[in-house]
Amino acid sequence: MRLDGYHCRANDIDPHAGTCHDRFGTPRTIVLPNDLEMDFVRRGARGPRHTDPADHVMLCPGHHRGTGKMAGYQWSTAHRERMRVWLDNGRR
Repeated sequence: MRLDGYHCRANDIDPHAGTCHDRFGTPRTIVLPNDLEMDFVRRGARGPRHTDPADHVMLCPGHHRGTGKMAGYQWSTAHRERMRVWLDNGRR
């Protein structure tokens, strides 16, 4: 989590990602660190999963699981390639 500064990175990756939501679907400007979720992004050849912390992106529940108005739509799944590029560019 320290790599991502304890906040949702969806808007850093995609400026049109929209508003963050907490686990109850409430829109939030700031999502508390204990509500953030880690999403694993596989890069390169297939290998053991979840081993390298640099392959994880912190997201709010709204962008990770699709809560609130985004229910049923998973931003993280739809933008997997953008997350890979963002990770490959050094999380900028």
